[in-house]
Amino acid sequence: MNYYETVPEKSRRYRARRRMKAMLKLADGGPIRCAICGCPHEEIMHIGHPEHRGGRYHRKMDGKMVSWILRTPIEEVKERVQLECPYCNSWHNKFKEYPPEDKRPCWNDELRRR
Repeated sequence: MNYYETVPEKSRRYRARRRMKAMLKLADGGPIRCAICGCPHEEIMHIGHPEHRGGRYHRKMDGKMVSWILRTPIEEVKERVQLECPYCNSWHNKFKEYPPEDKRPCWNDELRRR
């Protein structure tokens, strides 16, 4: 039986590959982790703005976020965006600052390596 790939599925896979390329560029050769708490789960990472300026900051970028990351030099990209886990990103959106040390999730890398 031949497998037929639908157009929406093909588009979803294309967007997922481009998003992963953008995250790898942001990681700059290192592992994909949250810049705030060190969350190692790359499948749930968000691309966030370290300086919270409402939507004005994001709207100045030409086009979509992933496209902008892929076509812009890494120095400029790292000044404007970073990888964040959903917890840190939500906290930043709600309180306009990142969670304090005692409120951040703790990730034990030693257990994951075994």
